[in-house]
Amino acid sequence: MGSFVEYGFAVQDLDPSKHKDTFEVPKNYSEAWNHPDKFQRDKWREAINMEFERMTNRGVWEKIKKEDVEPGR
Repeated sequence: MGSFVEYGFAVQDLDPSKHKDTFEVPKNYSEAWNHPDKFQRDKWREAINMEFERMTNRGVWEKIKKEDVEPGR
């Protein structure tokens, strides 16, 4: 992942009276996507969506139909 500035905000832009002074890095996707703090949740979701868009643009994967996936996968 890139810096916070790369994702549209910088640490100095945070208002500590409304948010934690530092971001705790989530352990997994679910923790990031469902972060209890709305501000951080919105920023994590923005970063996740941006990363998915970048991977799609780079051709990291291709979409396939569900029925084309092998059983048990």
